[in-house]
Amino acid sequence: MQSTRRVSTVCGLAVGAVSLLALGAGPAAAGPVSESVVSYDSPKGGWASAHAYVSVDGVFLNVCDGGKPDGRRAVGYLYFGGERVMSEQATGGSGSCSPPRTSLGWMDGAGYFTVKACTRDGATGRDQGCNSWRFYFDGKM
Repeated sequence: MQSTRRVSTVCGLAVGAVSLLALGAGPAAAGPVSESVVSYDSPKGGWASAHAYVSVDGVFLNVCDGGKPDGRRAVGYLYFGGERVMSEQATGGSGSCSPPRTSLGWMDGAGYFTVKACTRDGATGRDQGCNSWRFYFDGKM
C-alpha cells in the first residue's frame, strides 16, 4: 500500500508540474518588471510603500505614506546594482503619495534593481524601518 501511495504521489506531482509549466508558471517572462515593497511599521503604526516599474523605455518610482498618522514621511529609493537611480518622498501625511518620478530613456541593459521603502522623521531625519526587494530586469521589451 505504501509503495502504491508513493508512486501515485510522484505521478501527481509530475502532472502538476507539467500543468504549471503549460500555464506559464515557468521562468519569468521577458519584458517590463513591476515590483513593490513596504517598510516596517513605525512605533505609531505608520509605514511607507515604494513601487518601481522598469522597462526598456525607462524607470518609474512612486512612494506612498500609509497606516496610522505618525508624523513621518515616506521615502523610497530605486537602485541599479549599487548605484542609486532615483529617490522620492511622500510628504502629505498618511494616505498621500508622491508624484510619480520617471526617467524615460534611461535603461542601460539588463541587471539587478533594488526598490527600498523607509519612514523618516522630517526632511533631514534618518531613514528608519527600511525594507527592500531586489529584482532582475532582462533588458528586453
